[in-house]
Amino acid sequence: MARTLLSILTEDKWVETPLNQSINSAGFSLGYSGNNEQDFIQFLRNNNIANHILIVKPTRAYQSAYNETDLRNFSKIDVIITGSSLREEHIPLIQSSHISGYICSSNINPTVITDLVEQLYRNGYYANEQIPNYLWVNRPKKRQEFAKPIFTPRQTEILEYL
Repeated sequence: MARTLLSILTEDKWVETPLNQSINSAGFSLGYSGNNEQDFIQFLRNNNIANHILIVKPTRAYQSAYNETDLRNFSKIDVIITGSSLREEHIPLIQSSHISGYICSSNINPTVITDLVEQLYRNGYYANEQIPNYLWVNRPKKRQEFAKPIFTPRQTEILEYL
């Protein structure tokens, strides 16, 4: 399994602190942890050789932090939204919005973090009591490749010589 960084984007310290502890206890590397979307995107740009999993608690301040399609311009990433229990009418919205899963903040612990990472690598989504596996089966996500750099013709020529 390639190097995986788990990042946290939330304005709520009561969500961020237990997440940090669970990630560390599960033995994974903590990537970005904070509440500034632009700082997070800069972090992705600077660390694009790793696999990223973003756990985000949405707010109106975050414009693209929970759109995997936008974030994949910077890095290989999966986005998991966290919050209180997911209402059933919101499940189709989560599934259609290029998100890899949803998890209740209160359910996060080291075992759940390990399971989350394993499921993302195996299935491309995270199934749990909020969005069970049978609801994901009809819309399996394709795994993404690393972002390919765009080289100028001169850079391509130099790389061919190397």
